[in-house]
Amino acid sequence: MRGVAAAGWSVRRALPGAARLGSASLLGAAGTCDAALAVLQGLAVARVLGPDGYGQVTLLTAYAGVLQGVLDPRSSDATVKFAGQALADGDRTRAAAVCTIGYLVDLAVAALALGVVAATAPWASVRVLHAPECAPLLVLHAAGFLPRALAGTSTAVLQTAGRFGTIAAVQLGGAVVRTALVVGLVTAGLGVRGVVLGLVVATTLHGLWLLAAARAEMRRAWGWTWNAARRRPLRGRRRALGRFLALNDVNVLLALVVKQLDTLVLGWWRGPAEAGFYRLARSTGGLAGLLVFPLQTTTYPVLAAAAPAARRAFVRRWALRIGLPAGGAVLLCAPFVPDVLAALVGPRYAGAAGATRLVLAGSAIWLGSFWLRPLVLAEGRLGRYTRDYAVSLVPVALGYAVLAPRLGAEGMALGYLGHNVLLFALAGTRGLR
Repeated sequence: MRGVAAAGWSVRRALPGAARLGSASLLGAAGTCDAALAVLQGLAVARVLGPDGYGQVTLLTAYAGVLQGVLDPRSSDATVKFAGQALADGDRTRAAAVCTIGYLVDLAVAALALGVVAATAPWASVRVLHAPECAPLLVLHAAGFLPRALAGTSTAVLQTAGRFGTIAAVQLGGAVVRTALVVGLVTAGLGVRGVVLGLVVATTLHGLWLLAAARAEMRRAWGWTWNAARRRPLRGRRRALGRFLALNDVNVLLALVVKQLDTLVLGWWRGPAEAGFYRLARSTGGLAGLLVFPLQTTTYPVLAAAAPAARRAFVRRWALRIGLPAGGAVLLCAPFVPDVLAALVGPRYAGAAGATRLVLAGSAIWLGSFWLRPLVLAEGRLGRYTRDYAVSLVPVALGYAVLAPRLGAEGMALGYLGHNVLLFALAGTRGLR
């Protein structure tokens, strides 16, 4: 929390006259606490289960997550955009229709993803997890997609209504419940099954909590009911809504290549233990990324409101005063990685040290260029950024096909580092001009 406060103070000092964005800071703090608890949860699970068990958990959650991500168009983004436009036009009926469609799309995608996971679980448990006994756990984990489907549109509703405090409270409360359940069940000796049970229960409670808050807000402010899903209020806008969902799905798919698919590919080539090493490297080496979200949340509105010439001046100032020192400080931590891993998870994970150093270097670049995505969004260059992002996946593909089979976790981490270097070379240097 002290780091988040320091980051916010640095931004305000680097930007004389910038507004204090209390809501954004609140969400940033909640998101950072959520991510920090997730890391602590992962470390506890890794220490108790060992490399093989932790690797099985990693591959199980990644497999289900990739299948859902392939199908998920992130309709919550569309809900914020189109419901917000409807409310700006004074059309509460159309806003209610957009939200209802969002819920229906999310639930349909979740049901489809659950069916795909259930159909492929016997194959995946043998070929991906290398543990046939985990097939029922794959289906159980995928059952959590249904209550999770309630969270996206509910969060979008609360965003549109300006209920950022509610979002932050639910996010933080859900993170505490999740961590307590997972760590408690694993410590009690339930192993991989305990992790899955804890995640499903926590996901269910989180989704229902958000739905209750969003439903109350919609009924109070918009007179919302499920019958609001009529076609007539969206007449003339269905094509724009569908196009937005399709383009958004492309960006989600590209992000999956770096965030989850790499773990599955590594598990396919080298087995659960190596996948566990890589997951641990991404969790610990990526700790620097905890500051990226609050920094981006705070700086994006400033860039969006600034004149074009002022944007570049702001970015150069942030790069020199915040990004460069923060990234350099992260790199200085690299020599201490083996000792830190031994203290956190024990000597069984010594094989993760090299991969963790490489991920740490990639995270330093990501933190140092935190301003890049806010600048892209503020300038409306999302199409060009998507192309740059696609090109920057070439090192990741090299890691999939060549480096991972030979070098294991270190090979995949090299691909991750190469991705961050190339993305900054393509898009970051352009942003500093």
